[in-house]
Amino acid sequence: MSENKPSYKLIGLQADGLRKLRAISMQFADNGLIKIVGANQQGKTSILDTISILIGGKKFLKDGAMNPDVEKINLVGEITGYKIYREYREGKEPILRVVSSDGETQKGRVQDFLDSFINELTLQPLMFINLKPQEKLQKLMSLYKIDFTDIDKKITKLEEDRLFIGRDIRKIGDPVAPEEVEAVNIEELNKQRQKINDRNQVLREEWEGERNKKRQEIGIYNEIMQKRSSLISRLRATTENIAERKELLFNSEALNELHASDLKAQVQVLDKVVNHLNSFIKELPQVEPEKVLDIFALPEPDYIPAGELDEKIRLAYATNVKAKAYADYIDTLKLKQQLQIEYDQVDIQITALRNQKIEILSKVDTRINGLEIRIDGVYFQGIDTENLSDSQNMVLSLKLCSVMAPLLRAVFLDRGESLDKNTQIALDKWATENDIQVIMAEVDAIPDEKEDNCFYIIEGRLV
Repeated sequence: MSENKPSYKLIGLQADGLRKLRAISMQFADNGLIKIVGANQQGKTSILDTISILIGGKKFLKDGAMNPDVEKINLVGEITGYKIYREYREGKEPILRVVSSDGETQKGRVQDFLDSFINELTLQPLMFINLKPQEKLQKLMSLYKIDFTDIDKKITKLEEDRLFIGRDIRKIGDPVAPEEVEAVNIEELNKQRQKINDRNQVLREEWEGERNKKRQEIGIYNEIMQKRSSLISRLRATTENIAERKELLFNSEALNELHASDLKAQVQVLDKVVNHLNSFIKELPQVEPEKVLDIFALPEPDYIPAGELDEKIRLAYATNVKAKAYADYIDTLKLKQQLQIEYDQVDIQITALRNQKIEILSKVDTRINGLEIRIDGVYFQGIDTENLSDSQNMVLSLKLCSVMAPLLRAVFLDRGESLDKNTQIALDKWATENDIQVIMAEVDAIPDEKEDNCFYIIEGRLV
């Protein structure tokens, strides 16, 4: 506790209207172990609860705490320099007044003023003893206002980044180096091949043109032969028709003797026509056989050979495939190296943030000799709190209460019977030397000879 701040003690307590307590009035010693002794269910813990209500307010008032035979609960407490008055009525707003020793009533946020006298360990000093190691660490960080939320968020984000980078590195694995091959320029070879293609295409087109010309000539010749053959066939058919007509005329001559002269004249005409047609047919050119296109008659052109060039191109492509595989291998190595650099940089940042936390913790003034808050836990006198004895945990808890309480130098303990006689003696010695009130409830029989600094209670009544 800072030496510049005044110290306050709980001087007195009066309570009336509580279910488990009769009207009580208590005056407390200035320091040391102050015990409230009695059998089970006699009201010891209720006195501690009443002190909690007096200072902490309604949040500590349990349902059914009021005696059903009264209209209200009255609490009056005295802390060095101040009197506290509280009144609770069913269905009414609680009344709170704090009056200084010079008669001035506290104004403003009165409950906040009272809250400054205690902390959560003041009313539950043994809570720290029962916490697990990691919970103790979190509790002390909270008590000493150590907040790593922002740093932990950064660490979490960086750890996620590192995880993803690590996955990418593992996906790459250890690539096997292929044959180291340099790429060759295939563009010039392709240009040469294109020139050959273009020239051979011209030769092909010229040859196709010549072949088409021959095809057309043969077609014209065959068409002429077909027409000539058709003409001759028609002429011969005509002579045959005339011969048939002449035969008909002869067959009809016996029946038509009266017209014999006319028939003769007609036959002569027909003979002249036949003779003329036969002469014309003889004069016509002879029909020649039709021609067909001989595909071998016009050999294909002498194309420019490209076999050697094609082999060069094939080998060049094969070389470039190998060269690309090697280039991809180099790119993969570079990517892996870059990822490893990023991974290491993130790892350095995480380490720096963790070291920052360690440095912050190393600079925390716990105000308790031998108490250290480390990143892996809480240590007292060089011992991990997980391995502290009950008495060491008790001392540490009480010291925490004393240094963390801004004003009131008092702590409140329940179940004091769990402490053996030697521990209680040590606790009393420690409280006296440190000018602290330790108000403790203890289950025990009421002795014939009563001790100093002890309150004895039977059925809610102090005796």
